[in-house]
This record gives sequence, C-alpha cells and structure tokens, in this order.
Amino acid sequence: MILSQEEERKKLLKEALKAELRSAAKDLLEEIALAERKLFCKQNEDVCNGYYSRGLDGLFGKMDVRTPRTRDKVFRPFFLEPYKRTSMNWKIL
Repeated sequence: MILSQEEERKKLLKEALKAELRSAAKDLLEEIALAERKLFCKQNEDVCNGYYSRGLDGLFGKMDVRTPRTRDKVFRPFFLEPYKRTSMNWKIL
C-alpha cells in the first residue's frame, strides 16, 4: 500500500509539473509571437488584426496558442509551420 501511495504521489507531481511547464511554454510562445508581429508590421507596413487559436502538440502535451495575425494574413510566427500541428523537435520525452 505504501508503494502504491508513493507511485501515486510521483504521478501527481509529474502531471502538475507538466501542466506548469505547458502553461509557461504557451505564455512564452504567445509573447514571442506578439513581439514578432510588432516587428513584422513595422517592417512591412502591415496592420495588426487580432488573434486566432492554433493547437500545437509538443513536449508538454497539447496546448492552444493564441496566435496574432495581420490584416494581410502573411505573418506567421517562427514556431508555426503551415498545416503542421506537431513539433517533432519538442517530443523528446
């Protein structure tokens, strides 16, 4: 019984850590995308035009990233490839 409790604690800790890392990664990607869009609009005389949700599957599991867009719809953050939802570089676990 003690072993099962210890295993359960490890599992809960692992899941909690994974959730925190996923949240931090999501926040970081969203901040980077905003900074990229700002620079892109300045260099290309484009206009910021809201956001869309983009699902990604990576090292920390699935997450929805709030992705900024531009009026001309040619801006794409560095971490997004067209039609690709999984980043194989992130799947190292």
